[in-house]
Amino acid sequence: MMDKTGIEALIFRHFSGKSSPSEEKEIYDYVSSDRGNRQFYEECEADWKQNRIPTMQQREAFVRLKAEIGRRRRVRGVRYLLASLGAAAAVAAICLLFTLGGKEQVQPVLMLVNTDYCEKAHIVLPDSTEVWLNAATEISWQENFNGTAREVSMTGEAFFDVTSDPERPFIVKVGDSRITVKGTRFNVTSYSGEDEISAALLEGKIIFENDNVQVDMKPGELLTYNTATAGISKTTADVECYAAWIGGKLDYPGITLEKLFERLSSIYGVDIKYHPDKYKDKKFRIILNDNEPIENILDAVSFIMPIEYDNEGGVIEISEINN
Repeated sequence: MMDKTGIEALIFRHFSGKSSPSEEKEIYDYVSSDRGNRQFYEECEADWKQNRIPTMQQREAFVRLKAEIGRRRRVRGVRYLLASLGAAAAVAAICLLFTLGGKEQVQPVLMLVNTDYCEKAHIVLPDSTEVWLNAATEISWQENFNGTAREVSMTGEAFFDVTSDPERPFIVKVGDSRITVKGTRFNVTSYSGEDEISAALLEGKIIFENDNVQVDMKPGELLTYNTATAGISKTTADVECYAAWIGGKLDYPGITLEKLFERLSSIYGVDIKYHPDKYKDKKFRIILNDNEPIENILDAVSFIMPIEYDNEGGVIEISEINN
């Protein structure tokens, strides 16, 4: 076994996308054999993140390599280490092997990218579709994505610029619903802690559907679906503002305090307690920088709406001010 200096050079070579399959296997064996080795790998990763961001092609190559190692070993239920390679995105793969009828069956490798709280990422899918991920967002797709169908699953918020391919519709799965497109630009929001799915269409055409509804959308329309009540609405809106987060802006043309605090909780990963009373149904326009600390955001909101907040033990309590 080579010393730490040697393994560090090998790990950095991997992050640069220059390692060979045999070197990738050596890294995998090293990291999976000891918890201390895994920690050293993560330290090298942290050093690398300060200067470089590996490409999606490099990430996918590493995922495919790990899958191949698993196939050669013929291990049932193998779970590979989670490799976090991007400054704002984590890439992981799980390959499960099992035997049915005496024949080995290999499940497709799951490609997964996620962002942490207050982080964003930009990725390019195998069909050249571009996707921007907002904070606390996860998107996944099968390794055979370029087959007969192009399908991704997501939670959180993402903006899609889909490559047109009339023969293969592009499908975004959000919970029990799906959005079908053939080449378009749109924003989707579906945070797990919120009871609404929204889609804002900038260009092209999309179809939102589930067991309860099917709605066609055209550019300039905003769709909101309540997952708790199955209620749905479609309105004309300034849809450009729903993609403003890509440029670091929180731009909500009409939002209630309750919904705003739900969204801030999702993006910042903080526990916000608010029990609406006088302003339960009041909507207002707000534009903020999302790179500010949560306290600055709340200070800005308090200038617009009569509220005050208290942050104790990591829980933010919001109260309305009586005039």
